[in-house]
Amino acid sequence: LVQVLRNAAVRAKRFNRVNSSERQLRQVVTQSSGGVLVADRSRRIRFANPAAAQLLGTVPELLPMRPLSGTRIDVELKGRHLEMRAADIQWAGEPAWLVSLTDISERKLLEHAVATHAARLEKIQTMDPATGTLNQRGLEAALHRLTTKAERLDTPLAALLIRWTGYHEVCDSLGGAIGAYVLTELTRRIQEGLRATDHLGRLDGASFL
Repeated sequence: LVQVLRNAAVRAKRFNRVNSSERQLRQVVTQSSGGVLVADRSRRIRFANPAAAQLLGTVPELLPMRPLSGTRIDVELKGRHLEMRAADIQWAGEPAWLVSLTDISERKLLEHAVATHAARLEKIQTMDPATGTLNQRGLEAALHRLTTKAERLDTPLAALLIRWTGYHEVCDSLGGAIGAYVLTELTRRIQEGLRATDHLGRLDGASFL
């Protein structure tokens, strides 16, 4: 009987410590200015602090994915891009995750804008403005990619040089505008015969590769 009472007392102390720790954690999390959730191992959200509720508007029943403790995960939740970090805790005597949420929507928009600008800049730097084909820089980059792929796959690679020898004569006799028009038309007809995997670039004048 004495041993039973001692065991019961030990369990009661442990229970009280768990309850005390959980109350302290709930108090700290509630007062936190950052969004914090507590989710059980089935991803069901058991608690959300006021900052998380304000961030999400309506707190969902489940986390969008299973978190990994100590790992940062970017998720889209309630139309927002969020950075989610998780830590293992005990909640109501059961294993759970303490999940912090940081709104990174503005950062994602900025990253998208930077990537779009970089793509446009790359296109400008590698495109011939007169014909819309690759310029010499673009051709060099394409040839590097293609030769590297051909060597890796041990497949042949073909190149064709196309030159319109009368380009300068047309420009001299009929004017630069007519020469530019004919050059554009020549480019269009060449492109009609290309496959999706082919590349066309202008070397100089009316020379294409």
